[in-house]
Amino acid sequence: MGKENGRVILYAPTWRDDYFIKKGSYKFFMPFDLEKITQCLGKEDTLVIRPHYLVGDSINIVGYEDQIKVCMNEPINELYLISDLLITDYSSVMFDFAILQRPMLFYPYDMEHYKEKLRGFYLDYNEVPGPIAQNEKDLYQFIQEFMLHGEFSQFKDKVNAFEKRFCQWEDGKASKRISQSVMKQHEMLT
Repeated sequence: MGKENGRVILYAPTWRDDYFIKKGSYKFFMPFDLEKITQCLGKEDTLVIRPHYLVGDSINIVGYEDQIKVCMNEPINELYLISDLLITDYSSVMFDFAILQRPMLFYPYDMEHYKEKLRGFYLDYNEVPGPIAQNEKDLYQFIQEFMLHGEFSQFKDKVNAFEKRFCQWEDGKASKRISQSVMKQHEMLT
């Protein structure tokens, strides 16, 4: 990102079917004010926006390039590794990022619309591993809390429950166990 100090906040929202305008044309909706979000950050901090590739070209960060970056082509796994905080909404990125045991903030600014008109949920959304910002004001307050404390300590129980449910097998040896199981099955069949 070009900065040696400071924190990196990754904003990775899910794809929304209503980004579609017309064939070959899509528009990203920025659900927060760039000026207000940069006011929550320190001078060395960076907000990385990771949009769906179809809407990346429609994001305008003019005037904020020093602290806001749009990263469409970088592998998402590399963005996880450099990020201190993930802000998302309904995206499955929460499952991958949870393995890193780093803070997450959820911003479902269009929850009723998303739930009723677009896709719905597989899980109880109240079980996400972190705070849920119901509106823009909450979003900025939670970002400021993270900037001060580096975590959301009051949500540790939710984080632990989520990690226990979805990350317990992620110990760095899962591939080894799978390959051993496959080899054992192969030996039994031959």
